[in-house]
Amino acid sequence: MTSLWHLTPDMCAIQEERSTELLHAAQARRDYDALGSAAHFRAMVSYLTGRPEALAASAADMQRSVQACGQPFFGFISACVEQALAFLRGDFAGAERWADIALRTGNSFGADGTEGSHGVQMFMIRRETGGLDRFAGFVDGSERFAGRWVPGLLALYTELNCERGMARALNHLLNRNLGDHTDEAQWTMELVFMTEAALALGNREAVHALRPFIARYAGKNLLAGQFVALFGSADRYLARIAALGGDDQAAERLFGAALEMDRRMGSVVHVSETLARQALFEASRGRAEAARRLADEACAIAGPIGQVRVLGLVDSLLTGISRVRMGSPTGRSKCCGCWQRD
Repeated sequence: MTSLWHLTPDMCAIQEERSTELLHAAQARRDYDALGSAAHFRAMVSYLTGRPEALAASAADMQRSVQACGQPFFGFISACVEQALAFLRGDFAGAERWADIALRTGNSFGADGTEGSHGVQMFMIRRETGGLDRFAGFVDGSERFAGRWVPGLLALYTELNCERGMARALNHLLNRNLGDHTDEAQWTMELVFMTEAALALGNREAVHALRPFIARYAGKNLLAGQFVALFGSADRYLARIAALGGDDQAAERLFGAALEMDRRMGSVVHVSETLARQALFEASRGRAEAARRLADEACAIAGPIGQVRVLGLVDSLLTGISRVRMGSPTGRSKCCGCWQRD
């Protein structure tokens, strides 16, 4: 079982084979402790490789293990998985409930890092629902890094569009040998937060440094920790990197691959973001009709689930397109394709 703990994109095939073998052996022996561990790792590999049926089956096996053996640790892991599945569905209230269950369960047996995991889970939910705006008045980009988890601070700066803080934190994190950190549990999350900041800043040097690490996940999903943070298709980030570098053909291909992956996983949260990011790309190339179509589709998904982050991405885009179409600085579009003059 020890060899399964190290989950890397290049080891997916081997880890999937091992976890499936252990899962079947545990089922045959009715060894519910082993079933919980094997199902956990199979769930991780299944998400990483984009296999939704195997992910759902593994989640069910984890619940079966919890019910049969009652181990709090597996209860904690199972709650984290259920939280992640609710998040993917866009059920943010459900995701928050499962995150709270995971916190209580982890605290019940003194699990290390429970508070930190819960904090990240809540951050991921809040950034989609617009719940981070209330922190805007508490940070200005000059915060000291000592005693703080800098990747998390960078992510907050990025969501609040605090460019001063983004630049400082990103430079701080890049001033390391990144290769020394790729085996750490939080690496994927740090990588995504750095990439998001670099893209938001248009920092080509930083993007160039980060791209090889993101490229290792090409064709796969990005997952951090024990289902603490899910970011969807890595190809979405590679598409944005290609677009920044002016490689439109690669960007279009990668956006298409990302959308296919996000849809296959049934992740409405990531489908809407991929559509929104592709809409911004199309608009930047002067293709207003394609941008409008993609933005409307993103809005139609994000609106009903209250995904404020995506609505914010496309609202300014739709407003700009509407003004061009109407020839008036006062024309404003409304999400979900309602085009009119206010």
